[in-house]
Amino acid sequence: MAERPQSLFEPEPAPPPSTSEELVGLRARLTAQQETRAVQRQLPWPIFAALGLVLVAAVIGVVNWARTPGAPQPAAPPAAADVVPPQPVPDPAATAAAARAAKTSIPAASRPAGEKLAARKAKTPAEPSSTVPAANVLPPTPVAEPPVAKEYVVTTADRHGVDAVLERYRDGVTKLDGEAVRAVWPTANAQDLAREFGQLREQQVEIHSCDLDIKEATAAATCTGVAGSAQKLGSTNLRFDDRRWVFTLKRAGDGWIIQDVVIR
Repeated sequence: MAERPQSLFEPEPAPPPSTSEELVGLRARLTAQQETRAVQRQLPWPIFAALGLVLVAAVIGVVNWARTPGAPQPAAPPAAADVVPPQPVPDPAATAAAARAAKTSIPAASRPAGEKLAARKAKTPAEPSSTVPAANVLPPTPVAEPPVAKEYVVTTADRHGVDAVLERYRDGVTKLDGEAVRAVWPTANAQDLAREFGQLREQQVEIHSCDLDIKEATAAATCTGVAGSAQKLGSTNLRFDDRRWVFTLKRAGDGWIIQDVVIR
């Protein structure tokens, strides 16, 4: 193919750049692209960090508000199982018509045994209650308080009666008379008195004073004095010693008798 002749009016083409100029231009373009990418990488990170801090602060605030006492809690939605559907309201006219139809359609012979028993109980008069009326309930009987023992007043007759019994005892012992002693001391042992009096030749008893404690049915007498006795075998002289007698007496009719004697 033949070459087209160059026109006189067309400019001459520029000479191709040299290799060094191409390398410089390429290096400049690469440097500009790297700087642009570095700026693009650095710009979003501060923004993302600020947004993260804002979100963390918001979450912490919500948690602290929920933990604060008295803070209103969001109401939990009702569970599906707790929602009770509204019951349909029965029609009074329809209910009455259904009851009349049931009564007329079911004969008395075919009714259940429970209904028959309920009807029979309704016709049977109620049995009288076994509860005792309040008017017949007797109040509890008050417990009688024990009588207060009155202090017995010792009379002159009581003192004279006790003194008389003690005098008769002194006379019987002085005379060595067992029967006289047992007349005022019935519980005394006759054999002991006979053995004791049988060993003595003579005996004298003198009662100087007695302290009396007389009650309504009993009495006590503590007496002091001297007693002298002489044995049948031995010296005939009386030997006197101080004595103390404690008498226990009880009332017998209008007088007194001795129950026990303790000689010290």
